[in-house]
Amino acid sequence: MMKRHLLSSLRESFLSPRRLFAASAILSLLLVSFHLAVLGLTAEERARGDINDILAALSSLAATLGLAYGAFWSRRLDRRLGLAWGCFAAGMLGWAIGDLLWLHATLSQREIPAASLADAFYLSTYPLFLLGLYLLPRAKAETSPWTWVDIAIVVFAAVGIYWNFVLAPWLTQLAPANRLAIWITIAYPLGDILLIGGITAALLLPGFSIWLPSLSFLLIGQGLAAIADSLFSYYTLRGDFSRADSFNILFSMAPLVLMLGGVAQARLVSRRLSGETIPLPPEQPLTILRLVTPFVWLVFAYLLLLFGPRLAPGLPCHQNWLWLSALLGTVAVRQVAAALQNRRLERALRDWAETLEKRVAERSAELLRVNEALRQQMEEQRRIQALLREREERLAYSATHDSLTGLPNRTLLVDRLTQTMRRYRRHPDQRYALLFLDLDNFKTVNDSLGHLAGDELLIQVGKRLRDLVRAEDTVARISGDEFILLLEQC
Repeated sequence: MMKRHLLSSLRESFLSPRRLFAASAILSLLLVSFHLAVLGLTAEERARGDINDILAALSSLAATLGLAYGAFWSRRLDRRLGLAWGCFAAGMLGWAIGDLLWLHATLSQREIPAASLADAFYLSTYPLFLLGLYLLPRAKAETSPWTWVDIAIVVFAAVGIYWNFVLAPWLTQLAPANRLAIWITIAYPLGDILLIGGITAALLLPGFSIWLPSLSFLLIGQGLAAIADSLFSYYTLRGDFSRADSFNILFSMAPLVLMLGGVAQARLVSRRLSGETIPLPPEQPLTILRLVTPFVWLVFAYLLLLFGPRLAPGLPCHQNWLWLSALLGTVAVRQVAAALQNRRLERALRDWAETLEKRVAERSAELLRVNEALRQQMEEQRRIQALLREREERLAYSATHDSLTGLPNRTLLVDRLTQTMRRYRRHPDQRYALLFLDLDNFKTVNDSLGHLAGDELLIQVGKRLRDLVRAEDTVARISGDEFILLLEQC
């Protein structure tokens, strides 16, 4: 109950993720603007360097707080998710401590340390960030077996570019006494490349699309850090710090982007905890991104190879061609395997289509058989209904007519006589007559000639009586040889 109350109060307070994200974006713009203003107004190189270090340390501390805030909210949704973002926050804390140690060393000694305790904290950031990426929970999604090959192509291309055109030329020109400082300097951009590869893997794998907004901030921040570390390594190995302003501002911008990533993660988790339905990013652009990314790096590597003699004139040409050949070979294997897989999928799709057509034909034939059986059943039902109607009509006719002569019986006679009497009461001028007839010596006919002859006699008498009267008159047989004639309007 206390946790729910705390979360609800945080959502409604100034520390709510939505408001804090807007405040963080404004703070980032202000810090970057202030940094640019200081660089433009401060003429002394040492003062500008101190201000750069101070702002970089402040940005790192802000990024640590932002990532810790994202870890706080992520833990409320999923323990493993909170642990992953906690690793991000711990790695950023190591970077912030490194910035503080670097700032203390530069302010107290007035010189740039070559290798110090600050480097240990800086370098601890990379394994912690990689561990956080490993701990990120994935949604259940089908992953292509060649996705990891695409990721390997990206990382291989990035590492090869950096090694062939940055590291190898520098290492051939440096003295062995500076190897420790050199390797520490080189470790930063290499760590950035591995980290960018890990974040790229998270973006390329389908199961991580639910965390796309926050991971995008991490990728942009690490990309800025990689550029800054590369420039720092380049000028450090050359011993030239006259252009430090060109990359020092990136050391302030990269942590601020990471801070926005942590707050964006908190905002995303807060929306999910409140029960809000968060639509997933459209799958088609992500699919296109996954297909295009390896080839973009391949084209980038090829362009660098074309301009390689200008970038690294002392590097043997065959080394570049060997590296690019290996990269092209990996891509070729990937494409051949993808083509074979597409052929298998096409064959499977064709078999599936044939199976589907066969099933449709079978179901259609079965449907025709069912329709025919249904039609026959409906015809049988119509025939039965016709028989029932005919039987009902016969029963109704038998109830009001004599079964032997077909003349009206006593029931129909009484009904017609009742109607005639009612009509006479309304119209006295419309008179009627009721005649009673019987056959004399009819018993003698039955006794001498048989009942069949007697029945035939009754039938003929009924026909003749019917022929003698009018259509509106009634000839009824009430019993045996007794007949009654109802004559209307006499």
